Amino acid sequence: TEIKGQEQLTNDYYVFAERLKDNEIATKLSDTRGQAECNLISSTQQR
Repeated sequence: TEIKGQEQLTNDYYVFAERLKDNEIATKLSDTRGQAECNLISSTQQR
């Protein structure tokens, strides 16, 4: 039963890690999108 519990824990951790990774990627994507927009605005203002 100890091994079974450990297995369940690992499973939950993997699910959690995957969600975390997805969130991280989503955050990074929106961050870079925001940065690109900022750069675009500043470059058009400089002209």
